[in-house]
Amino acid sequence: MKTWTSEDELITRGHETMRTAILGVLGAQGCGKTALVRALTGEETDRLPEEQERGLSIEVGFVVLELADGSRVSVADLPGHEKYSRHLIAGLAKATVVLLVIAADQGVMPQSREHLAICRMLGIRQGCMVITGIDQVEPELLAMVVDETRDLARGSFLQEAPVFPLSTVNGDGVNPLRAWLASLSLARAEAKGAGSFRMPVDRLFTLPDGGLVVTGAVLAGQVRQGDSLLLYPKMLPARVLGIQSHHRKLEAAAEGSRAAVNLQGLDETMVERGDVLATPGCLAPSHVLDVDFSLLASHPEPFRNRTAVRVHLGAAELAGHIVLLATDELPPGCRAAAQLFLEEPAMAWPGDHFLVRSFSPPLILGGGVVYNGVAHRRKRQVPADIFIHYRRGNAEEVAVCHVRESGFQGLTMPGLAQRMGISEKRARKLLEASLSNRQVFLIGGGSQQLIARDTVEAMKKRCVQLLASFHDECPEREGLSVEELRRRVYGGMDPMLMRLILDELAKSGSTQTIQEAISLSPGRPLSDRVHEWLRHELTGFYHDSALAPPSFREVKIRFPRQGPEILRTLLDSLVEAGVLRKVSEELYFHHEALDALRDRLVQHLREHGKIDMQESKVLTGMTRRLLVPVLEYFDATGVTERQDDNTRKPRAGRQSSEDVRRAGLAREDVINHQ
Repeated sequence: MKTWTSEDELITRGHETMRTAILGVLGAQGCGKTALVRALTGEETDRLPEEQERGLSIEVGFVVLELADGSRVSVADLPGHEKYSRHLIAGLAKATVVLLVIAADQGVMPQSREHLAICRMLGIRQGCMVITGIDQVEPELLAMVVDETRDLARGSFLQEAPVFPLSTVNGDGVNPLRAWLASLSLARAEAKGAGSFRMPVDRLFTLPDGGLVVTGAVLAGQVRQGDSLLLYPKMLPARVLGIQSHHRKLEAAAEGSRAAVNLQGLDETMVERGDVLATPGCLAPSHVLDVDFSLLASHPEPFRNRTAVRVHLGAAELAGHIVLLATDELPPGCRAAAQLFLEEPAMAWPGDHFLVRSFSPPLILGGGVVYNGVAHRRKRQVPADIFIHYRRGNAEEVAVCHVRESGFQGLTMPGLAQRMGISEKRARKLLEASLSNRQVFLIGGGSQQLIARDTVEAMKKRCVQLLASFHDECPEREGLSVEELRRRVYGGMDPMLMRLILDELAKSGSTQTIQEAISLSPGRPLSDRVHEWLRHELTGFYHDSALAPPSFREVKIRFPRQGPEILRTLLDSLVEAGVLRKVSEELYFHHEALDALRDRLVQHLREHGKIDMQESKVLTGMTRRLLVPVLEYFDATGVTERQDDNTRKPRAGRQSSEDVRRAGLAREDVINHQ
């Protein structure tokens, strides 16, 4: 069981909130890094018995450097052997400045080049070069090593950085390095620590009293004594009992500092190196990440799509593979939009840097930056707009793209904040304009969902297609209930989203509601099946009505899904087919009913020679409203002849039934053209 080392001993030297910069010291094995750290700080970083026995750094050694201005810097002595590159990468997390150490008697080594590339991949942009052991070489050789070192830095972030030749044995050159570090104003006594707290765990141990301590670099936000946190990806709750950094007990530790956090609720068996201690709700474990991937220029061959790699992210090392989205191969020195597919879940925010190594031999291949830590599998060779906005850094467009890609399931505001690595307040601010111009909708009650306009339009189109199919299959039904339509579109759709879609469809005039049934609005073209069904229904409607036929207005009410133009066309086609008789613009009769009435009228005229209005009412059983246009129809078709306002007689030379039918059609043509 481990106990507190001198680095981690809990002693009280005042309570404060501190943000200390992290200074990474890296270089090839045997270049004198540990001796340099000892010369700068007076402390030993190789504390493990194996490290002291072998003279080889295995774990990252952290000590504090007190600068002349009173500021404090966390110094990370990073292992140089390639076998321990995982520890080196984890130790560089959140490093502000690096010292690239080169031994005067070794010169620039392959690891020196690799370490410089690692710094670039991790986004480090400040540092200097240190040449150690100048007391061991002749001035001519030292001058050659200095030139070689400057050549190494050419084209990198260290190109304009100073080179400090020094000796850790006699101290020559150490003070100028210490003064240069002080001039950078690396550390500040206080930090805002805004946003959610995140700290990858790179060490853990148990105190004699049983309390668990985890250490790491604070990537974002700040942590305070008493805070409630979650351990990701295991989603285990913990409470902060105490915090310290380099011999100081703190009330809070902020972004950019090293921290040792004493936790309640967890034990050593629950935590692994690479887990992340964070504010509840700020992370979502994911096996898929959107990334920008760069292949080292020194790599001997192109990187092939779906190559298996080991991924270093924070303090975690994860197995997975890289999918190149727009190409099958990536040439050395180039970058590409890609996705990381991991065998274990990762906890990442946009902006986090990662490195990838090959499995065998374990060489650094490249690295890059995370765009989205909660991504979905994307189609290859299909450009994704969101990658354009990722690279441009257009946060507003990225936010809208995230909402658009969430589809009809939508995103909550906390979910959007997770994807973008920002606060909910910031996420809401980014969407203000899009919410205002209705490019994004916020729906729902307690758990509100963000839905993109594109999604709403796609769902509207889907609803219209489903309703059209339904009307074709079931023309006798008025429409679908809201719930039935929602189930047909997608059973898991939020009812509030369904209501929004239906409101949009109603406003555009695409649908209507008839007795709580949703149907398409009148006027759409009829399929053959619906056309035949409607002809059949109209025929039956008029046949059953006999001598009390509906007005055209009543027909429109009876068949509300069809527009008046379609109904008029169908009625006229039934007239042409001889199924209906058109008496007036508003009045149609089934041919059987009207022909039978004509025969009774002719028989009455044959027996009595004439008929008045009252006798016509008795004979037909019709109201005056219907009878007047019917008698006028018979006058026009040659069945009767009007004698005065009240009386009709047989027309002289009355036509045959076929002539009467033809005359009736001619009469209907006249009506149609009026």
